[in-house]
Amino acid sequence: MDLGSGGHLSQYFLSKDKVKAKNLICAWIRAYIDDEGYVDLKTRRIAVTSINKNGLRGVKDLLEFLGVPCKVYKIMEGYAYKLVISGNNLVKLAQCLKPLRPEKRRRLQELLSIYEYKNLKLTTVMKAYG
Repeated sequence: MDLGSGGHLSQYFLSKDKVKAKNLICAWIRAYIDDEGYVDLKTRRIAVTSINKNGLRGVKDLLEFLGVPCKVYKIMEGYAYKLVISGNNLVKLAQCLKPLRPEKRRRLQELLSIYEYKNLKLTTVMKAYG
């Protein structure tokens, strides 16, 4: 995955130790979405907008490695791109994502409750990921 630095981050994540790789990817995705992403309650999704198409495709590959399907869309006549996670895939994402920012954590919990996961607390879902 090339995020514009000229290197490929996937070489640091994908190792023979799948558990270690998944933990590293979860930590990285958590930080990336916490910084660059937003929880959109109106459209019921988590999204990241960027002009770096290859970077978003790399993030998509990492999410899919974790079992979280997502899509990358072209927006603004191709000048920008949006990575979108929605529906039941939000629960899959929540299994490794624990936003550090309290407001994002609250909005993610609210988004999960919209999808009728009212009894599903982020702290319960993410026990294995600390």
